[in-house]
Amino acid sequence: MLLAVIVATGCSSQTAPPQQPPEPASTTTATQPVDAATTELADKATITQADIGDRWTVHTEAKAAEGFGDGSCAEGTVADALPLDARRTGAVFQAENATWYVGSNAAVFPDEATATEWVETRKSAPYVECLRAEFEQGQKEADPRFTVALASTTTEGVGTQGFEAYALYQVMADVGSGPQNANGTIARHTYRVGRTVISLAIDIATNPNDPPDLQQVVSTDVHRALSAVYARLS
Repeated sequence: MLLAVIVATGCSSQTAPPQQPPEPASTTTATQPVDAATTELADKATITQADIGDRWTVHTEAKAAEGFGDGSCAEGTVADALPLDARRTGAVFQAENATWYVGSNAAVFPDEATATEWVETRKSAPYVECLRAEFEQGQKEADPRFTVALASTTTEGVGTQGFEAYALYQVMADVGSGPQNANGTIARHTYRVGRTVISLAIDIATNPNDPPDLQQVVSTDVHRALSAVYARLS
């Protein structure tokens, strides 16, 4: 899971990139066997440097999946029951000269029905709220003036071409006149290709020196990267 720490306008905290907090290794899933077909799908399902292009640098290297741990929003779900080798934690990429980050994780389920169950969990109000609370906790650890609000659960394309779910969170800051929008957003996209579910994370801290076309550039790069992942899974 990515965790953003965002600077609010008028606050003095330092911007920090998204992190993947350490999680205790699972005691129930690590030893379960995974068939070769599942491993192959998992290996193909996260965004690589070649997919996203040379405008991006690796901020956090890809790593082996770990157990979700106590208190995780995924605890007790069908994703939590997967063997660790059926999941992948992809690299986190940072846009050139900007604090815009993109990362992806993948989970390969035994069948499409179970994959759909995980999608439905990720779309559910309790899960969306759980993520909001998790993100807010991370923000408050950086600065108690920060809060996180759910901004939207819909965007263009949701419900088509495997784009199953979306949640956008707005980072807020209270600098003396009540919570106001800060310069950070946290977006989570969910895609399903057959029995593979891909979680895409886009964490943004905008800055005054960001190029005016940066949003379009990022959108184009992410679309190209996802197209490459889809092609590998086809």
